[in-house]
Amino acid sequence: MADIVLYDEAGEPVTYENVETLTTDTPTEGETVTFTLGEVMDNLKVELNLADGDQTVTVPEGKLLKNLIIKKPDTLLAENIVSPIEIAGVKGIFYDEMKQFIEGNITITNKNASFVASRCFYSNSNIYLVNLRNCQSVYSQAFQRCSKLMFTVFPKCEMVDYYGFFGCASMVSASFPECKTIGQAGFGGCYKLESAYFPKVSFLAERAFENCYTLEKFDFTPVTSMPGSFAFAKCSALKEVYAPNLMTSSGYWRAYGAFLSCSVLSRVYMPKLSYTCTSMFQSCPNLEQVSLPMCISIASSMFRACSKLVSLYLFNSSVPNMPYSYSYVFLGTPIEGAGSGRIYVKESMYSAYVSARGFTAYSSKIVALTDEEIAALDHWWEEKT
Repeated sequence: MADIVLYDEAGEPVTYENVETLTTDTPTEGETVTFTLGEVMDNLKVELNLADGDQTVTVPEGKLLKNLIIKKPDTLLAENIVSPIEIAGVKGIFYDEMKQFIEGNITITNKNASFVASRCFYSNSNIYLVNLRNCQSVYSQAFQRCSKLMFTVFPKCEMVDYYGFFGCASMVSASFPECKTIGQAGFGGCYKLESAYFPKVSFLAERAFENCYTLEKFDFTPVTSMPGSFAFAKCSALKEVYAPNLMTSSGYWRAYGAFLSCSVLSRVYMPKLSYTCTSMFQSCPNLEQVSLPMCISIASSMFRACSKLVSLYLFNSSVPNMPYSYSYVFLGTPIEGAGSGRIYVKESMYSAYVSARGFTAYSSKIVALTDEEIAALDHWWEEKT
């Protein structure tokens, strides 16, 4: 059994114990070989079979210097890999520089690249993990349909362009602590995405996270602009939306169905939102409570087919405008007909609501609350602050 000594980016040795080694020179099995990646000779092929499973790391013929390709990383942890692919000195990553590595399952790291070019890894079915610590921009379709990509770490990335990671069906984790903008369908179709860390994102374009079926929570705190059409549509594990800083932006009227068909979404709090968008929460069958205290305009079909909506809180000092097709706003909810749904308003605004166009049809469902009663409500959102 051989000891293979590699060196990490800081020059510190990393040793893999109990490794069988084969090279093109066909040494005796069990021979001890020690090398740094920079000293590996051309045309030398090294395979490392880790003792704890059928996992192989390969340095391919003629493409060595600081490059490793991971062939079977199904259970191989990222922290056990030393600079799997490192292109020293480049300022960006382009397809022409990377196409030589398009074989086997691979992990990509690069300490120098400030961007990943458009379509760089488009439809690559081999990438497993991406860790680009100085990358600031991921351009359009850079990782689109990378079907095996599971983990992404971009500690300095500020922008993901349209379709940047669209269709990465195996992705479970995305960490972008500096990202401020996500373009159209940036992470759409990432069906297995469970953890999305975007603590500074303020702009979410249309379909940004559409069809992320396993995304249970998202920090909307930094989001200030209305999410684009279908931004979180069919996020069927999303349980609540706490968006304390979300304000209406120009072009809000073009947005449609931002949270359409979020099947387990149960409560929403948007204290600064003034204008809503068409079908914003349509077909959210478990939505029970919505608080829009500053809302001044309710869009068509906003709550349509929300079959469990029992509490809508509207505490503004003016009655929100209702669309001409106001009958669709609450169609299929307990607020219409003989259902148990209620619209809660300030006591001082009750008379204005029951006589306002679009609300008169629901006058029996409008409930006036005193300031004391409002203060006594279940302010679940306070747990978030």
